[in-house]
Amino acid sequence: MKNILIVLCMSLIIVSCKNNASEPSTKNDDGKVVVPKDVSPGLYSNPINTGEYSGELLNVGDIAPDFTINQGQENEWSLSDLRGKVVYIKFWRNNCSNCRISIPFLVEKYNTINNEDFIVITVTSNITENVSLEQTAQFIDDYEMNDWINIYDGETKETSIFKNYSIFGTPNGYLINKEGIVVKRIYPHEESFISTVNQELSK
Repeated sequence: MKNILIVLCMSLIIVSCKNNASEPSTKNDDGKVVVPKDVSPGLYSNPINTGEYSGELLNVGDIAPDFTINQGQENEWSLSDLRGKVVYIKFWRNNCSNCRISIPFLVEKYNTINNEDFIVITVTSNITENVSLEQTAQFIDDYEMNDWINIYDGETKETSIFKNYSIFGTPNGYLINKEGIVVKRIYPHEESFISTVNQELSK
């Protein structure tokens, strides 16, 4: 009888551990627990800003302004759905020579880190140069950027993620921690890029 009780107790402990070993979660701005959402790599368009615009460059400690893709559709997702992941959001433009130099560094660093909890989002805009979605897709193919999330931003300054993040020059990029907070303004060519990302992943 004693052996049966021991076996039953051990079984309950194992089941409890399995239930507690579910996907990592964190809390959103409303205090609700959020399980990180898997968002497929690819090119997305028509983002909707749902977070507050601060009117100035983001600082360390700020909550990264939220935005939503595919609003009202079955495959809708938001930046805040990625809580629990470390996110690097990079802003670039097709005619920006420094962006063209920077992107291969990002491809290399992303492949080196190779962690499913590290999400890269690159955002481009056609505000100043009238670059089409098709041209952007071709650029993404040419620069081997298909392994992460790419966003073709709004067509006006009022609707763009660029405006909500006060981006006036490119390239530009922010590392966002698992709680959705900006931890650093950083660039892929920096030697500390990988160690900084891995430090956040380990938390």
